[in-house]
Amino acid sequence: MKKDYHIHSYFSKDSKLDPDKLIQKAIELNYQEIAFTDHLEFLFPQWSFHEEYSYQDYYDFFSLLKAKYAPKINILSGVEIGEYHQTKTQVTDYFGHLKPDLILGSIHTLLPKKDISLPFQEPLSPAEIISYYKSNLELVETCDLDILAHLGIFTRFLPHNIKVGLPICKDIFQVMKEKNIALEINFSGLRKTTKQFLPHFQVLDLYAMEEGKLISIGSDTHQLSDFDDNYDNVLSILDEKGYPFLVV
Repeated sequence: MKKDYHIHSYFSKDSKLDPDKLIQKAIELNYQEIAFTDHLEFLFPQWSFHEEYSYQDYYDFFSLLKAKYAPKINILSGVEIGEYHQTKTQVTDYFGHLKPDLILGSIHTLLPKKDISLPFQEPLSPAEIISYYKSNLELVETCDLDILAHLGIFTRFLPHNIKVGLPICKDIFQVMKEKNIALEINFSGLRKTTKQFLPHFQVLDLYAMEEGKLISIGSDTHQLSDFDDNYDNVLSILDEKGYPFLVV
């Protein structure tokens, strides 16, 4: 079953992607299921659709698309929540009585205001790397989410010694197993400087050793050309590595 659970439409301020065009491309490429996961952010410096749209508007918009394209493709209305563990009250208030089909949790920012989702000049220090993974641990421990997104996002632009974070990754994976949170295989890194998908093999090896099973595949699409780019390559690499993962 071909699916992609990480797509940003023009509801995300860093994307101009028309959902209709993306859906049509997905149908042409024989995708059975896709999820739009636009940014929901309440902390500076990240941008979010909540500043311009109510969640009811967002929900209603994708409900119409679901009906329009059924049964050719199943469309999920999701969100990517940045720093969810720091903004739980705001998130709950924003959703109201509605619930997304899919929640991705992610860390984009190192305290106080260092955005590591965009290119930066110097590699993170060991202390910053540990801080990043500790934030991910707090995220999975305290929040209700379906998928932990782009673990190791800081490696998209510069190489790092990620071994310093592996002990904390082990703790992260134990919590994810207990809560049935899937680990995202995010292949946006193949389009960036370091040409690697996220997480790195060292982290995926540890996930397998810790008996992690659930993974999702996400392109982190922000423009139409991102979608499906390297999808088959990622599946081939995972197959060659022989990981015992279940794609959700």
